[in-house]
Amino acid sequence: MEQRELLQKILERLNEITGKNDRVPGDALEPAVFQRLDQVEKIVASIQRYLPKRVIDKILLNPDGVKVEGERRPVTVLFGDLSGFTAMSETMDPEQVVEVVNDYFDRMVEIASRYGGHIDKFMGDALMVLFGAPVVHEDDPLRACLAAIEMLEAMDRFSQERKMTLAMSIGLNSGEVVALNVGSRERMEYTVIGDNVNLAARLEKVANARECVIGENTYKRVKGKIRLKKLKPVMVKGKSKPQNVYLILGRVEAEEKAGALRSGSIKMVGRQAEMDGIRLAVQ
Repeated sequence: MEQRELLQKILERLNEITGKNDRVPGDALEPAVFQRLDQVEKIVASIQRYLPKRVIDKILLNPDGVKVEGERRPVTVLFGDLSGFTAMSETMDPEQVVEVVNDYFDRMVEIASRYGGHIDKFMGDALMVLFGAPVVHEDDPLRACLAAIEMLEAMDRFSQERKMTLAMSIGLNSGEVVALNVGSRERMEYTVIGDNVNLAARLEKVANARECVIGENTYKRVKGKIRLKKLKPVMVKGKSKPQNVYLILGRVEAEEKAGALRSGSIKMVGRQAEMDGIRLAVQ
């Protein structure tokens, strides 16, 4: 196959991907191919902004796979909802609403990311964050709690800066979930499902504005590390018995310890054998 014919076939395939159908003279085929490749890179980069990193990684490992298989894993799920904004948005232009919501999400995502959290989805003016997927840390429940505290503090500043009466309520729960594809043949979404996810969503509804309420599973993993107040057990949808719930009051550990968590420099525990093996190999 001659080079010109090969370039023509490549260009035709790239045109199908980019939706272009421009006529290109023979002497301009090569620059046209590189131009289409640049467009494909931009398309892929744009799509990546709408998909969680864990989904992109799985697709790259198996591009021919028709689905991403489900997997069980322990995570801490955070649900956060903005209160007071729906009524206020009725008096705002649509462009103003979008600008405020995007600024709010920018701040919350930045905080979640610093503590190792990954955004699962945005839902109107609410968000769902996972700690423990795709990257697992031994202290994911603690990271989630510290992120929640910082989110509530950031919301106070956000409300003051915007001169708006806005607040955030947060629910946290830890436990095993199933990560998988859900949807139809036309539209799929990679997310986590299970009783522990549902409970985290219910706990967000239990929390008042400027509060974070956590479940029993999270409490067991962070007690002594976070200042907590036990609340009266509550009945939530989907549960036959009252659930023990706890209100986060604030940090126990020093600020520098929280800073270490954010930077990822927290000391690993339970890995002494592995570290000894690495030292022997180096020596």
